[in-house]
Amino acid sequence: VALLSDGSVLDELESSEGAFAWLCSLEATTELAELLTVEPPKQAAAAYRQLHARAAFVGIELLTRSRYSDALCEAFMQEGPGGVGGPLERLWDFVELSTPEEVDSALSGYFARAAVVLQIRYPQEAAARLRPRAGRLLDGLLRRIHCEPLAELLLHSLRAKWTCELVFPVTGLVQRLVSILCEDGPHAFERQRGARCVMEGLLDQAGALCFRAEFGESLANSGAVGQLVEVALRGGALAPAAAALVASAASRLS
Repeated sequence: VALLSDGSVLDELESSEGAFAWLCSLEATTELAELLTVEPPKQAAAAYRQLHARAAFVGIELLTRSRYSDALCEAFMQEGPGGVGGPLERLWDFVELSTPEEVDSALSGYFARAAVVLQIRYPQEAAARLRPRAGRLLDGLLRRIHCEPLAELLLHSLRAKWTCELVFPVTGLVQRLVSILCEDGPHAFERQRGARCVMEGLLDQAGALCFRAEFGESLANSGAVGQLVEVALRGGALAPAAAALVASAASRLS
């Protein structure tokens, strides 16, 4: 936190090989993963919370947009001692452990940006490392699908070019997304918006999905289209979106 919250951090990295080497160490990248995904304790002083926020912003910029991005991304793929989880796994703990306050904060965007850049640079390795937790991670993303960065991350992950780059199980996924679209309740609109984002993205690129055959079968056989028709016929705020999804699904099945 102290290094990254310092306004002269880039000068420090430029002038000190030791500082950059430490930033790429297993210890530092694990701390960076925590910085990007965990809020300070509620009892933390306001000054520390400001330092934390500044450090998290600088950290995600260094990881995703700076000339140090390549080296930091490579460092994030280190495994822990004995082959246990490293910074990548610690980063993805956000999907299972984040509080509602953290999901609704800037951290969700930081996490999603970090996750995407690592998937782009190391698609097969990242998928292989995360796949043992894939079911739990998918559950976590669907519980938090009201959060736009997390919905977009799920869509990005499902658009993997090859099955070896696909993290999440796709069996039953269409039905789960449609079930969210049919939800009622105080937070239903936000959750429906996230599910709609994912469904629209999948339908838009259905022919290019690495699981396109299973996706098509799910649309045809899961009753998902029928549920969407019911939503469209009921009227209400979601009806136009449901009707558009039905039309898109029908065109994919024809």
